[in-house]
Amino acid sequence: MERGDNIFTNLERHSSNTETLNLHISDHYAQRLAYRREEPAELKNMKKTFLKQNLNDENINELNLELQSYLWNRILINMSAKTMAETFFRMLLQSLDTHIPETKYVVRKKA
Repeated sequence: MERGDNIFTNLERHSSNTETLNLHISDHYAQRLAYRREEPAELKNMKKTFLKQNLNDENINELNLELQSYLWNRILINMSAKTMAETFFRMLLQSLDTHIPETKYVVRKKA
């Protein structure tokens, strides 16, 4: 199986990590880019807030079922290509927010 997607950034190679994910939504793969940045000394002991999405099989299956339930040929009928893309993207994000929502968590760094 060929995974030829690339991610180009201006980050140093050691400061980032990439992962290819098969979400089984289409014949395309998702790319996850995580990066680490150096903090100024005065911020090292402060709390940090992170956003995370739980990409487990159950959530992905629920997302797939919802996307399959849409009658796409009725939703996207008589639209321009731009409007179709915007509509699809809005519905996809809405479904992602429902089934794979972002969770906010706070980590307090030890001094």
